[in-house]
Amino acid sequence: MVTNDTVLDFLIDNLNNYISGQELSDKFDISRTAIWKKIKQLQNQGYDIQGKNGYGYKLVDNGKLNEKIIRKWLTVKDINFKLYDSIPSTNSEAKILCNNSDTTYPLVLISDQQTAGYGRYGRKFESPKNTGIYMSILLDNPKKEQMNPGLLTTAVSIAVSRTIKKLFNKSVQIKWVNDVLVDQKKICGILTEGTVDLETKSVSKIIIGIGINYATPLECFPLDLKDRVGSLIKLAQKYDISRNEFIAACLNEFFKIYQNYQAADFIEEYRKLSIVIGKEVRIKQGQSTITGVVKTIDKMGRLVLEDGQIFDSGEVTKIRY
Repeated sequence: MVTNDTVLDFLIDNLNNYISGQELSDKFDISRTAIWKKIKQLQNQGYDIQGKNGYGYKLVDNGKLNEKIIRKWLTVKDINFKLYDSIPSTNSEAKILCNNSDTTYPLVLISDQQTAGYGRYGRKFESPKNTGIYMSILLDNPKKEQMNPGLLTTAVSIAVSRTIKKLFNKSVQIKWVNDVLVDQKKICGILTEGTVDLETKSVSKIIIGIGINYATPLECFPLDLKDRVGSLIKLAQKYDISRNEFIAACLNEFFKIYQNYQAADFIEEYRKLSIVIGKEVRIKQGQSTITGVVKTIDKMGRLVLEDGQIFDSGEVTKIRY
C-alpha cells in the first residue's frame, strides 16, 4: 500500500527538486488524483511541498523535524533517533529509556516541544513548539569505564560553537560550564546527567540535554528573560539553515569529539571562547557561594580559581568585567 510516508520519503530523496505528478503516479502506480490527495495531506501535516504547473511538486525543508531529512545531512553512522511532537522533557524521557532493555545506543531524542523542559537546578526551560531545538543524547557505558560528565558538557558546548561558526560564520562565547552565548546573550543551555550502577558505583549511562533557541522569536520569552536570552532566528533566516540541518551538523561535530573526548584536545579552544577566564566571578555550588578570580579551565573541564580552588560543578551567577 502506498502511504503518505512512502511519498514523503521519495520527496525527501529528491529534496528541493521538482518531481512531476506523472512521475510520482508512475512510481507508485496510483492515479495523479491520488498523488494530489497525498500531497495535500502531507501539507496539512506541516510539510512545505510546493506545486508548480509544468514542473510538479518539490519538498522544501521548512524545519519540520524529520529523521530522514536529518540523516541526509548526517555524516556519522550508527545513531538511533526518537522524534516526538511534544513530551515533558527529552532528558526525562531519556531517563525512562535508560531502564528499557530494548534501547539501542547512542540514542538521540528530539522533540518539537517540551511541556516541562528544565535546566540546572530544575529551572524551567522555555520550549515553544516549531522553533527550538530540544535534544538529548543518551550514551551507554557498557564497559563501566571512567566517564567525565563535566568534560562531556564542555565537549557539547564546543560542538555547538563549531556548528554556529561553520554554518553562520558567527563566533560565540561560552560561560562555564554550560551556556553558549551569541552577542552576549544565551542561546543554548546544556545539562548533563548520569545514572550510576549501584554495584560498581560507576556511571552506566550519560544523558546530555541540549536546548537551543533556534528560530524562536524573542516575544516567546518572559519579560524577565529578554535581557539575557537570545535566539539564532536571524542567522537561521539569513543563511537559510533549517533545524534539521543544524541538528545534523551539531551531531556530526559532537560525535567527532566524543570518539576521543577524554583527551580533551578541544580545551584550548574552549578557553579561547570562555568569558570567565581572568574575571572575578561569583560561583553558586549547592547552598554555598564562592567569589574569586578565574585562572583557567583545566583539562578536566573544571574551573580553577587563582587561589587554587577547583570546581567540577556549579554555576557562575555573576561576572565582574
